Amino acid sequence: EAISVIQPRVVCLEHNHSYPPPQEWIMPYDPNFRWDCNSSAYGASLVALEKLARRKGMVLVGCGLYSANGFYVREDLVNDAFSPPFTPERFFNPLDYQKIVSFPPRAAGDAKPSNSHPFKIIGGFVKIKTKQLLKQILGKSN
Repeated sequence: EAISVIQPRVVCLEHNHSYPPPQEWIMPYDPNFRWDCNSSAYGASLVALEKLARRKGMVLVGCGLYSANGFYVREDLVNDAFSPPFTPERFFNPLDYQKIVSFPPRAAGDAKPSNSHPFKIIGGFVKIKTKQLLKQILGKSN
């Protein structure tokens, strides 16, 4: 909210999946806050971040496949490159840990499965999809 000196073309914001649309939630600021992995009290919902982005002239154009990332493009650059509606309800992808863990390794490109950390198998795939989305946003062919 406090950033006002730049107008980026693309922004990637991580949202809290515990609050799906239409829920709007923002973690109150607490300078003594310490993250607790057993709590859903952190960050902000996709709806809250989408509203903030709109106030900043950004449009939600998509979310990561199995991630908590929302991709926003500056309003004047959206044009016909993306299809409306640009809503959290359209783009929100609920986290499904079973799908993430069972994601086929071959779909992950060069990523190798890891017995020590099953989430590593999707790393390459997520990077490829994110790279494709950013190319589309920036209008580049490579």
